Amino acid sequence: MKNVVIGLLGFMVAGLGIYIVSLKTGEPLEIVATTNLAKPASLEIGLPDPAHSETTPEESGDAAKQLEKAHDLIAALLEENQALEDGIEPSLLNGIQQIVESPEMKTMVRAGLTGKMNRAHAALFQSLGLTPSQEEAMKELLVGHSMEGIQTGFLWMLGNHEESSAHTIAAREQLHGEIENLLGSEKLAEYEYWDDSRNERRSVAKLNTALGDDQLDDTTSDELVDMMYDIRGEFPELDYLSKPENFSPREITPDHREDIMEQVKNLHTRFEEEAVQILNPDQLAQYEVSLRQQRKELNGFMKFTHGMFNRDGPGPDTSE
Repeated sequence: MKNVVIGLLGFMVAGLGIYIVSLKTGEPLEIVATTNLAKPASLEIGLPDPAHSETTPEESGDAAKQLEKAHDLIAALLEENQALEDGIEPSLLNGIQQIVESPEMKTMVRAGLTGKMNRAHAALFQSLGLTPSQEEAMKELLVGHSMEGIQTGFLWMLGNHEESSAHTIAAREQLHGEIENLLGSEKLAEYEYWDDSRNERRSVAKLNTALGDDQLDDTTSDELVDMMYDIRGEFPELDYLSKPENFSPREITPDHREDIMEQVKNLHTRFEEEAVQILNPDQLAQYEVSLRQQRKELNGFMKFTHGMFNRDGPGPDTSE
């Protein structure tokens, strides 16, 4: 397990350094788990693009200081590797948590999450018909929920999947209760659908990026999302795994992964059959290419995470 811890800590420190650099430069960054199944909240962090960057010179200075700390942690990681192997309890995680929980880092992370949320939720806010005060309150709820998700993501990455799942469920229930108190049950239901169809909307966004000038209009995009969401309900295991709390890499053995991938292929075949009624021939051809790429990414993600979290067992999964 120590090799798992050291590898994950290295990944987190490196990711933290990249995050800080991106905030400093204003370059866009989106870290996502490329899967149509489950993604821990910590892997959905995105940053504002240059046109929307609100980073001030003072924040850039803070970012540089935090980057120096991240570099120090990377050096410490290398120095502590042998100590970890000799049985000394790891202390590096405490250092990482101190940086993530520092006021300066929280301010930068919150700014990044707010920038992404303003763009990603704009259509939802418009659909909900919120007043200015309701919109601001809703933004605060969602950003706070995302900040909580970062801590939950640490648990997931360190292999504490049961604890991570419990935190995810509790946080979602709390958020939904607060949204219902703010907006009422009807608007909560609309938000819940929007949130439940996150994977389908992400898939359509990828398609639109690939289509370029021929991308779908809003109505067609929504129609495609609705179709994909409804069909996913016909595949109970995939629907179950679409909730992040239900995805445990240790359980995705090679045989299980192969079964899941066969289901995903059947799911995508159903998508393509129904999409004939929605997309023109060129769009449909690109849609099929996009789905194939998503299957490839999903298969790689499951192989990697299963191998990472089973190193104390029979060894990493290296099967094709």
